[in-house]
Formats: sequence, C-alpha cells, structure tokens
Amino acid sequence: MKIKELLGKKKTRIIAIAVTVVVITASVSTFGVVRANKKDANEMVPVTETCEVTRQDLKKTISLNGTIAALDKQSVASELTGVKINSLKVRVGDRVKKGDVIAELDTTNTQKYLDKAKDALNIAKQKDSLELAAAQRNYDAAVETARIQIERAEKEAEKADKAFNDAVTASDTANAENSSAASDVNDKVSSENSAKDDLGSAVSDASKSEKKLSKAQSAYDDANKNVSDLEGTISKLKTDYEAYTKGDFTTASGRFNRASDELSSAKNALKTAEDKKTALDGNTEATDEELSKAQDDLDKAKEALATAQGAYDEAKGSYDSAKQKLDDISAQISSAESEYKTAVDERDKKEKKVNKAQKENDKDKKEIESKQKALDDAQEKLSEAKSKQAEAESEAKSAKEEIKGAKDSAEKAQEAKEDQQRENDKTVADSKDSYSEAKLTEGTNTLEAQQEVDKYEQELEKATVVAPCDGLVTSVGVKEGGIYDNGNEIALIQNDSGYKVTATVDQYDICDIKEGMKVKIKTDSVDEEMDGTLTFVSPIPQGTSAQSDSEQSATGTSADYPIEVSIEGGMEDRLRIGMTAKITILEEESDNCLTVPDNCVQTAEDGSLFVEKAVPDENGNLMPSGEHITVTYGVKTDYYVEVKGEGLDEGMSVVVPPADDFSFTDEGNTDNSGSIEEW
Repeated sequence: MKIKELLGKKKTRIIAIAVTVVVITASVSTFGVVRANKKDANEMVPVTETCEVTRQDLKKTISLNGTIAALDKQSVASELTGVKINSLKVRVGDRVKKGDVIAELDTTNTQKYLDKAKDALNIAKQKDSLELAAAQRNYDAAVETARIQIERAEKEAEKADKAFNDAVTASDTANAENSSAASDVNDKVSSENSAKDDLGSAVSDASKSEKKLSKAQSAYDDANKNVSDLEGTISKLKTDYEAYTKGDFTTASGRFNRASDELSSAKNALKTAEDKKTALDGNTEATDEELSKAQDDLDKAKEALATAQGAYDEAKGSYDSAKQKLDDISAQISSAESEYKTAVDERDKKEKKVNKAQKENDKDKKEIESKQKALDDAQEKLSEAKSKQAEAESEAKSAKEEIKGAKDSAEKAQEAKEDQQRENDKTVADSKDSYSEAKLTEGTNTLEAQQEVDKYEQELEKATVVAPCDGLVTSVGVKEGGIYDNGNEIALIQNDSGYKVTATVDQYDICDIKEGMKVKIKTDSVDEEMDGTLTFVSPIPQGTSAQSDSEQSATGTSADYPIEVSIEGGMEDRLRIGMTAKITILEEESDNCLTVPDNCVQTAEDGSLFVEKAVPDENGNLMPSGEHITVTYGVKTDYYVEVKGEGLDEGMSVVVPPADDFSFTDEGNTDNSGSIEEW
C-alpha cells in the first residue's frame, strides 16, 4: 500500500469486492530473527511475511451524499416595482397550470400615470402647430437681415483700398534715408572686428597658460592626495596589526592549543577501549552484556576521536590562517611606507611647476586687459552709428508695416465681405432647413407622448401575474397586502413530474469521474437501490459562477464541483423534492481477476513493477526465491490491486517486503538502505 494511503486518506471510498475465491494465506511474524530449536541453540532462522494471489471481482467506486431535486424549475416575478400586492392566489404545495393567475398587483398609480400621459399627448399635438409657425417667421427675418449686412460690407472694402495706396508713397521716402545710415555702420563694424581679433589673440594666449596652470595644479593635488592617502593607509595598517595581534590571533592560538590537548586525550581513551574489547573477546566467560557494553564504549571512543580530530583540524586551520593574515599586514605596512617616501618627493616636484605656470598666466591676463580697452572704444563708436541707422531703419520699417497693415486691412475687408455673404447664405439656408424640419418633425412630440400612453397600458396588463408553466409551487416569496419591488421572486414553480439527484464532488475525486458512468441510488423512502446515470459534471467549482440548472444542495467549499444524476427504475412516486439520497458512482470494475494486496507489488530499478515468488525451505517455511515476476496494474482499490503477468497463478505465494524496504509504485522512492527519501 502507498505510504500516503497508510498515513491517512483525503477522501472516503467504498471498496465493493464480490469474492469468488478469497483465500489469503500469510505467514506473519515479527520482522527480524527468532531462535529455533535446532542443533545449535544460537542458530538464527529468518522469518518471511507472504500472501497468496487470489481471484476476485474488484469494483472501484465513490460514495457521496446528495439531494433529490425536480427536473426543472421556473421563478415567477414581475417587471413592476413599488406596488401593493392586492391578492395572492397560490400557496406552497399548490399545483398550477400554465396561465393560471398567481397574483394581482395594485394598478391605482399606473392608472393615474396613464391619465397624465393622455393629457400630455393632447398638449404635444398643440405644440407641433406652434413650432411650425415660429419656423416660418424666422426664415423671413433671416432673408431681410442678409440683404442689409452685405451692403455695409461693400462700403468698408472701398475705404480700405484708398488707405493702402497712401501707405506705398510714404514707404519709398523712408527707404532712401535708411540706405545712407547703413553705409556708415559698415565702416564702424570693420574697426570693431579688427579690435576683436587682437583681443581674441590675447585671450587665446591666456587660455593656453590657464590650461597649463590648471594641469600643473591638478597634478600637484593628485600627488598631495596620494601622500595623504598613504599616511592614512599606514596608520590603519598599524592599528589593524596591533588589534589583530591582541584579538583574533591570540584567540586562534589558544583554541589550537586546547584542541591539541583534547585530541591526545581522545587517542588515549580509544587505546583503553580497544584494549578492554580485545581482552573481553579473548575471555570465553565474558557475558553478552559485557561484550555489548565494551563494543558500545569502543564505538563512543571512536566517535569522540573523530570529533576531536575534526576540532583539531579546524583549530589548526584557523591558527594558520590567523598567522598568515598577521604576516600579510606586516608586509603591507612596509610596502606602504616605501610608497609614502616616493610620493612626498613627487609632490615637491609638482609644486615647483605650479609656481612657474602661475607667473606666465598673470602676464597673459594683463595683455587681455589692454586689448579689451581698445575693443571697448571701437564698440562705443559702432554703437553710435547703429543708433542713427536704427532710427532710419525704424522709420522705413514703420512705413513698410503701414503698407502691410493697409494691404491686410483691404484684404480683410474684402474677405469680410465674402465671409458675410457666406454667413448670410448659411443663415438663410439654416432658417429654411429649420422650417422644413419643423414640417417633417410635426408629430414627433405626439409620437413620444403616444409611447408613454402605450407603456402604462402595458403595465396595467403586467399587474396580473400568471404561471409560466405547469408544476408544483415550492416557495412563495411575498405576502398579500405587502409592497412588491426590485423584481423579487413571487413564487417558485418546480416540475416534479420527474426527479434527479444533485451532489458535489471534492477536488480529489472530480478527475476520476465523467458523464455516462453508472450510479446506484438509495433513499430512506425506497427500500431497493435505484439505478442512475451521471448526466452532468461541472467543469468549475461550486460558487465560482452560476451553474446551469444544477442545484447546489450540499454545502461545499470553492473546491467542490456540482454533479447531477438521472434516476431510472420507476420509483418516482416514492420520492419528494429535498430528500437525502446516497449515491455510489462506479469508476472501474473487473470480474474474476487475479489480485494481491497493494503492498506486495515492488518497483525495479528500471521502473517496472514486479512481485517476488515465495517457496518453502526444507522445514516448510516460506522464503524469498529471488524469482521476480513482472506485472502490470489493472483495477486498483485502496487495498487490493488487479495484477497481470506471465507466470502469475491463483494460489501462488508472493513475498510481502518489510516496511523499511517498501518500493513506491506511484510516488516517492527509497535508496539502497531502504530509508524513505520522499513522502
């Protein structure tokens, strides 16, 4: 049997076994050895557990609790809401026919709304006539307004054309004065460019000396930083050397000395235990208890020596590592002090180069100041010339802008005239369209009002609620005189001309069943078992979404899957909705097959399954023969399993492997020593 099945089942199964021949012969004894009354009292005889191959009928089933339910059901409700229930015509247990009155709802408010809708219909008809007359007046006014606006736009366009011609004449005079001022500016620009070139040359020289100074200063800073870093490194290394000498090195040295002493003690203890064991082995009068104790003392001494040797090796490694680290720190201090001396010499050289570069840079900066003064003079003269030229250019620009403004005004006046014409055309056309639309939509308001009248007339009809089908009233959700709203269920009608069983299956069994499987059904009201067929297996758990017509009669978790079973056998007159039913689903069956307990089947190294044949020894005791018969599984229950294989016969004895030698046939495995690696 599988280890997981031995430890505990996650589901309940019923094993239906119709036994043709049940003969299980097993020689069961305590695993291990027992003393036999043979020639030598100390001779040990192994005892093997076996079982016989038997022939049986095997059935693998799943048993569940379910509920008797009607074949179909329909909920009766109304689209009306917030209305009083004037009369209720049915109660639980009544039988109804399709079209029978179930309830009558109050229509007082609906009748009031219908009267108001009829009044609104008359008003809508009057509004249609008024809107058509208003559209005609708007169209006539739009035509007259368009004529007046186009005449005004033509006068504005003529005025803008005259202003454009005057602006062209004034622009020609301003352009001549601007040309003279521009020539004087060009002369002053040439003088300024020459001064800029001289200043640029001086700036270039100063830039070169500045870069040289910056480079020398950077080199000095790097050298000085290197000196400071080495001073810090030397100080830290010396501090580390002193701290390590007093700390970790002293600890490692003391631990190594203690481990050496403990190793010597363990060796002496082992020698003493070995001598005592040797002496007892040679003493024929020594008892088994003395020999066993001496062996235990020897084993413990060996374990103590191994532990001491491990501690010694670890302590020696730590000591050697600490000694090496101390030597490394000392070497690093010597190397850092040598580097420090070299770095100080290099820093002094860099400082001299910085002083020389500073003098050259100061000289170049004075030259820049001289050239800058000459440029300032040239720029002042250029500024005066530009100021005069700017005045002339501004006047020319203003005259030119006036031309552009006058031209834009003339063009805009013409565009405004054209825009006004288009706008007038659109306004007239829109007014005409509005008039045409008013004629076309005459009656729209009347239509909407008519729809309201029709709606309330239909609600009057819906106030009488009738049965949608034949059946039995199994629940009534309202009371006479109460207020009905929100589309609540008024009554539930179930078709009890036939029945089915609803149940749920947990996630461990759902994959083993499918539609079409045969089912046995038992209820307290029917003495005999009824036959059934599994007609529905939900693909999703109960509660995940609404199931089509399947009743969730059994309480389950999100991992329970609803199923339905049809009922056969003509016992419907003994059934009622809501009765508890016990169902047994037949998964697999095999008749007259060879079987063994599941724990007899072992797994070979190549993964194949086998049973080991048992044969009697000279004393009649069954013993392992070493002969392996390869088998395959058929129907498998929680204890027995159908086996097939060449050489397998009914009544044959096979070996039951000891519990610590189990080979897992489905999950888990064992190593060569038989210890369980995986559960």
